[in-house]
Amino acid sequence: MEAFISEGFLEGLSARDLPRITEKHLGTRDDSKQVSRIVERASMELDAWQNRPLAGNAYQLLFVDGTHVRIRIKQWVEPLAFCVVLAISAQAHVIDVLGVMMGDREQLELWAQLFHDLARRGLDMNAVELRVMDGLPGLETCFTQHFSRAQPQRCQKHASANPVRRVQKADRESFSQALNKVFYDTTEAKGVPHAQSPVGTHLPRCCGGD
Repeated sequence: MEAFISEGFLEGLSARDLPRITEKHLGTRDDSKQVSRIVERASMELDAWQNRPLAGNAYQLLFVDGTHVRIRIKQWVEPLAFCVVLAISAQAHVIDVLGVMMGDREQLELWAQLFHDLARRGLDMNAVELRVMDGLPGLETCFTQHFSRAQPQRCQKHASANPVRRVQKADRESFSQALNKVFYDTTEAKGVPHAQSPVGTHLPRCCGGD
C-alpha cells in the first residue's frame, strides 16, 4: 500500500486524491497527513539508497548515459534529465544502478560530480575494466580521470543509429540487418558482411566516418 501511494504521488496524484482512490478501489482510506508521512518515509529510503556504501563489490563493466524521468516538483509533474551509471557485478552478474543525478548529460561537471560521489561511497575504481557510453564530447576524458584502467566501448545503440542515418532510406533495412550481424555474430570473421554486397562495401566507410 505504501509503495502504491508513493508511486501515485510521484506520478502526479495529490495527497487529497490518493485517499479517495484507495478507498474506492482498495477499501482502505488514509487521510492526507498519512499520505504525506508515507511519501516522506519513501523519500528517506531514497536518500539512504543514493548514499549506500559501494565498498566490497567489484564492478567490471559500467554503462554511462543520460535519461529522462517524470518527476513531481511541488504541483507539477514533468520529464527531467538525469545522468545514470549502471554496472554489472563481477560476483552476482546482475545489473545494479550505482548512481543517479539530476541534470543534463551535456554538463561534464555533473558527470565529474557523479563519479566523485561513487568514489566517496567506496566504489573500487580500479576494478572497472570496460566502460560503455556514447560519443559525448569530453565525457571519455572525464571518465578516464576517475577510471584509469577501463577500456572504452561505444554504446551499441548510438554506434548503429548514427551510421544508419547516413544511408539512403531504401537501403536502411538491409544495412541495419548487416550491422546487427556484425554486432551479434559469434566470431569477428562471421560478422563481416560480404565484400561484394552494396551494404558490405559501404559499411566500413559509414561506421568509420562517425
